[in-house]
Amino acid sequence: MTVFPVLLLVIFMALLVFNGLGMLRGRGDWSFAFSEVAKRYGGWYRAAGAANNPAAAFRYKNVEARLTCRMMRRRGYRRVTEFRIKTPLGRTKFEILPVKEQPRSRRVKNSPRLLTGDASFDDSLQIFAGYRQNDEVKKQITGAVRWQIIQLQGLLGGTAVTVATEKGMLVITKDKFIKNRQVLDDFVRYCLELFDQLELNNSNGIEFNEEGLTATLGEVRCPICSSDIEGRMVLCVRCKTPHCHDCWQYNGKCGMYACDEVRKTNVSGK
Repeated sequence: MTVFPVLLLVIFMALLVFNGLGMLRGRGDWSFAFSEVAKRYGGWYRAAGAANNPAAAFRYKNVEARLTCRMMRRRGYRRVTEFRIKTPLGRTKFEILPVKEQPRSRRVKNSPRLLTGDASFDDSLQIFAGYRQNDEVKKQITGAVRWQIIQLQGLLGGTAVTVATEKGMLVITKDKFIKNRQVLDDFVRYCLELFDQLELNNSNGIEFNEEGLTATLGEVRCPICSSDIEGRMVLCVRCKTPHCHDCWQYNGKCGMYACDEVRKTNVSGK
């Protein structure tokens, strides 16, 4: 009569052990994904522990970028993967979020929704600007910026994405904890490419030119050689990213991840 309860207890304890090992293995894989991001960009990472989620940080164009997973109090508590980097837009304030979801920032809550005229974008995402910043925000949310946000939205089967500026930071959040190494790598790449596009919008002196002769564009870098662009420059027709003319010729297409456009436009700097 006493053997059966003992047997049940042994089975129960074994299940707990196997479940715990599975959880540890899962958190190990999660930590590995973050460690790979840190390694790729020359930063540091924090492994997942019993009471904390993994995190990573690195410097990109002389500013710090941070990658974390946390619980967000929005539509109830939900899990999000969050990327933060200093905003290249100064004091320009905006929030881009799924349709029917309420903005969280008080500075944009009472603003009217901005429409881009891009039906595929406006049907799924909405834009709110800071006080008297409608025109400035419209100028920033170019076709290239919208394209990058759509790429972020498509990750993890299309879970919700938000893009906002707050306290001097560009903040991008994606619903769910991203634990897969490749998906996390894609998420970080898209975030950095969005940062690059917003930075490009605020670079002075870009002018279309049939001859394609250019001057140096300072911090605007070619995605293929990772150097400042000098001499002849071309612009990707699809995502509007600038490239060195020679790099484009060598690569045969756009160097931005997941773009692969083969058409280019000659541009020049003033």
